[in-house]
Amino acid sequence: MAFEKIKVANPIVEMDGDEMTRVIWKSIKDKLITPFVELDIKYFDLGLPHRDATDDKVTVESAEATKKWYVSADGKTIEAEAAHGTVTRHYRVHQKGGETSTNSIASIFAWTRGLAHRAKLDDNSKLLEFTEKLEAACVGTVESGKMTKDLALIIHGSK
Repeated sequence: MAFEKIKVANPIVEMDGDEMTRVIWKSIKDKLITPFVELDIKYFDLGLPHRDATDDKVTVESAEATKKWYVSADGKTIEAEAAHGTVTRHYRVHQKGGETSTNSIASIFAWTRGLAHRAKLDDNSKLLEFTEKLEAACVGTVESGKMTKDLALIIHGSK
């Protein structure tokens, strides 16, 4: 039995980043958002190569789009996420074809918070319910004992 995607009346602005964050972000969008939600995404590539190629005009354009549509995918006006530490190390491993254990929950919640904000602006109860269920699924998964290495170390220590 087919299901009907949740329709969203107004767009959100997606600002794509660099390195492993880009890989995680796309995976979340492709696996958890777009199969269930029909929405217009105003996409901006804020990766360093594209910012350099546009002389940072894409940064201004993405900010203007967020102002116009009132919401970016993370629910904020501007989201800056530095590529450093664990995310960068994991990206280097990913580039070499290795396995990583990168905690994607914050990125999932960035999507759900942005969509929840869009839902409130548009009075879209189905979209709001979807975001709440996706967040609950994330929390429930961790509470059931399934988690990435970084969360396991925080919860259980390095035994």
